[in-house]
Amino acid sequence: MNNRITVAGVNKPESFYNPIVLSALLRALWKRRWAVASVFLVTVTVTAIKSFGAPRVYRATTQVLIDRENPNVVDVQEVLAVDTADTDYYLTQYEILKSRSLARRAVESLDLASNDVFNPQPKRTVLAGLTGSRASGEGPNPSGHAPERKPESEERKLQILIDRYLRSLNIEPVRNSRLVNISFESTDPRLAARIADEHARLYIETTLDRKFSASQDAVGWIRGRIATVQAKLEESEQTLQKYREEKNLVSVDLEERHNIIVQKLSDLNTALTNARTETIEKESHYREFAKARSNPKLLESLPAVVNNSLIQKLKSERVGLDARRSEWAQKFGPAHPQMISLESELEQLDKKIDAEIYKIGESIEMEHRMAVANERSLMAALEAQKHEALDLNQKEIYYNVLKREAESERLMYENLLKRAKETSLTEGLRASNIAIVDPSYIPNKPVRPRRALNMFVAVVAGLVLGVGLALVLDQMDSTIKNSEDVEQYVDLPFLGMVRHFKRSDNGKEDGELVTAFHPKSAISEAFRNIRTNILFSTLGTGGRTLLVTSSGTQEGKTLFACNLAVTLAQLQKKVLLIDSDLRRPRIHKVFGIKDSPGLSNILAGQLPLEKCARPTAGGNLSLLPCGPIPPNPSELLSSKAMEDLIAEARQNYDVVIFDSPPVLLVTDPAIVSNKVDGTIVLASVGRTQRHSLRRTVSALGEISARVIGIVLNNADSEAESYSYGYAKYGYYYDDNGEKERRTSKEHLKPAEEPSVKA
Repeated sequence: MNNRITVAGVNKPESFYNPIVLSALLRALWKRRWAVASVFLVTVTVTAIKSFGAPRVYRATTQVLIDRENPNVVDVQEVLAVDTADTDYYLTQYEILKSRSLARRAVESLDLASNDVFNPQPKRTVLAGLTGSRASGEGPNPSGHAPERKPESEERKLQILIDRYLRSLNIEPVRNSRLVNISFESTDPRLAARIADEHARLYIETTLDRKFSASQDAVGWIRGRIATVQAKLEESEQTLQKYREEKNLVSVDLEERHNIIVQKLSDLNTALTNARTETIEKESHYREFAKARSNPKLLESLPAVVNNSLIQKLKSERVGLDARRSEWAQKFGPAHPQMISLESELEQLDKKIDAEIYKIGESIEMEHRMAVANERSLMAALEAQKHEALDLNQKEIYYNVLKREAESERLMYENLLKRAKETSLTEGLRASNIAIVDPSYIPNKPVRPRRALNMFVAVVAGLVLGVGLALVLDQMDSTIKNSEDVEQYVDLPFLGMVRHFKRSDNGKEDGELVTAFHPKSAISEAFRNIRTNILFSTLGTGGRTLLVTSSGTQEGKTLFACNLAVTLAQLQKKVLLIDSDLRRPRIHKVFGIKDSPGLSNILAGQLPLEKCARPTAGGNLSLLPCGPIPPNPSELLSSKAMEDLIAEARQNYDVVIFDSPPVLLVTDPAIVSNKVDGTIVLASVGRTQRHSLRRTVSALGEISARVIGIVLNNADSEAESYSYGYAKYGYYYDDNGEKERRTSKEHLKPAEEPSVKA
């Protein structure tokens, strides 16, 4: 069987509405109820003192309308244009309302420095004045001269008043409107109303002054610009006129002249085209004539010759003469005088035809030369007209520049004159887009302190803070609080819980050995419950030797071991209680016996067990105290004598219980736990740390010690859900735990005190 101990993991978070979680929260609150009550009382008390001791503060409110645009009193635009359509305009106005400059004007206008309500003057008695003078060094000094003290700066005082003014001022825009509430708080309701109205009035006046100042500045600037622009206008007009005179552009409109030139260019271009066509035609005729000049037949076939009426007439006459010559040649013969005369006529007629053809040729040549000359003349005229057009364009460009400059200067001059007249009209006009809609009234109810609300908030806050503090402290508390912590942080059985109990007045043993003197009490019943769990846990394992230990000191190990031993003895079992704490033994003090001889004598081989064990009067319980404290406890406990003692005790007694020191402080319990049948780890509620308990269990597991389970000690029954049985016990028993108390202690006294030989 593997006896090593493992630490259980943290359970998953449970729902807040889980009854276990709720009970844990209630236990935490009940455990720290005094902290919750203290925080609650302090919160309520401080709030009550402040609420009922604070002066009453009244708030007066003036409502102001900031319109979108200025009223149109005159049909001209103001010089100071306000872009009220922009959201930034309203944000700017809100900041102006909260500005220090406006607050300064209000402080000075209302003379708040002299107002005892706004600026209370400290009342100083004669004794206080003397004391203050001496304390500050203003009284006579040993030299007899009074020291000079510089007065506080007036500007500094004014700034303090402005800060106080702004702290009492509140600017609150009304949502989805152009209304603004100007509120002021003061202990004097009349002063509050007066300041709120004055602040609104000064805001409107400041806005008007700013506009008026801007108008005046604009008028001066416009007038200065008028003189400058007028001088530039005159200069530009003179430059334009001079250029007209230099370029001969005075009497003719440039646009009209430009149109004329363009028309001439168009006409010349058309004429040149026609001339070129004619030249080409004449040149064609001339070339045909030149080719046919050497061939008379070709000459006669030229269109100009063929179409000539005179030549056609002459050829017609020649045809008639040729017919006559043919007729006469048959009739008269060639030598006839008429034939000779007829030949002479034919010859003359041919000469006329040739002469006429020659004239036609000269005419063709002349027409060709004239066409070429005409084309050249038109081309020269077109080029000249082009040069004139280009020159005019150059003049027009610079002319237009000068003209535009002059027109621009004139337009600016006219606009400035118009603006100057408009500004002069609006300069003295004091109209604003801001108006007071609802003046403030004298308030009759204070806004602070709201005592009922403050007390309600204090009650709620006190409860919340108290509960929060309790929960925080509970979360910060890493100690073992209940059985649920044992199950959550340590994977070991929970054997039971013992409630905290105190010593009674009639004797030490009466309070510590509660199982013997109060057997019917709730605490005794808890021990019996633990006894039952231990017996069932060791059933079948032969667990007759048990070790009681814990993580640290003062966790109740000795008292638990003593009461557990008494409870086991009440079952008619032979029980031996051994004080194995060889460093700080205490069992002998609990039972009121001597501490020697004891365990150290047995381990040192001085006495046997039967000489040191002391049976009580009852007979079932025997005690083995520590004996003289040895210098080497660990060596004695790990010796062979210790093993022999345990073996002997196991044979002679039904149950052997060892009380040991803490595991985390010394190694003694680790040594003994490895020799006994079972180990019981004790954890003190509210004292044992979770990590200490885990380390204790882990340390015991590393040496293969068999840990039976965990017992909680010093528990508060109201905070432990496991202890529900205590209330039931109270039903059966009285407050002292039983109806009949046994006052005799003789049954716990040892029958005899053995002696130790030196």
